[in-house]
Amino acid sequence: MENASVAYLSPTHEGRCSEKLKPRFPHLPSAARPTAPAGSPMALPCSFSVALVLLSCHSLCCLACHLPDTHGLRNWRVLTLLGQMRRLSAGSCDHYTNDFAFPKELFDGQRLQEAQALSVVHVMTQKVFHLFCPDTSSAPWNMTLLEELCSGLSEQLDDLEACPLQEAGLAETPLMHEDSTLRTYFQRISLYLQDRNHSPCAWEMVRAEIGRSFFSSTILQERIRRRKRDPPGSPRK
Repeated sequence: MENASVAYLSPTHEGRCSEKLKPRFPHLPSAARPTAPAGSPMALPCSFSVALVLLSCHSLCCLACHLPDTHGLRNWRVLTLLGQMRRLSAGSCDHYTNDFAFPKELFDGQRLQEAQALSVVHVMTQKVFHLFCPDTSSAPWNMTLLEELCSGLSEQLDDLEACPLQEAGLAETPLMHEDSTLRTYFQRISLYLQDRNHSPCAWEMVRAEIGRSFFSSTILQERIRRRKRDPPGSPRK
């Protein structure tokens, strides 16, 4: 392993997005945070070249990727904020109900290696950030809650981008299926909002959907944390 090359998921990928947007929250901690083009609350501005790098880990293992304890707490805080951002009752938007077909199989902690799981979590967190945090006046959210949500997501991305990954095998193949599946999932959400003119009920359906999918991402990270703490075969305490 001495000659294995090391790739870092760090803010050095400043140029990974070709389109820039003046941020709604200029005080957010990461100046390199990718943004979406104006007028499109769920645009997918990145070419996913970085995602392919992140997901090129069929043979990857994670080296000393110890996410801070605050990372897990912030995940739960994000979920709490998503719940508090609710503006409409579910019953008032029944006619907007839609199945976005969340790819829950990608968040199976038993199937994925640690580096693979963290890469999926990173892409998921990045896309949630792109959804809620560009300058979109059509979104009906409480601004105080939205600012805290975007700040928390930005800090989560900083944590994930600081994780070092090291090659552990010879032939790495990008996880094209995972990449394509996540991209298609968020494209469905984008089209859903566009088709319904970003109405309050449409946003409410999306908020509830993201709450469920981010919960799956949070549980996956908790499984990773437990697996690192109590690896298979270790004596029970």
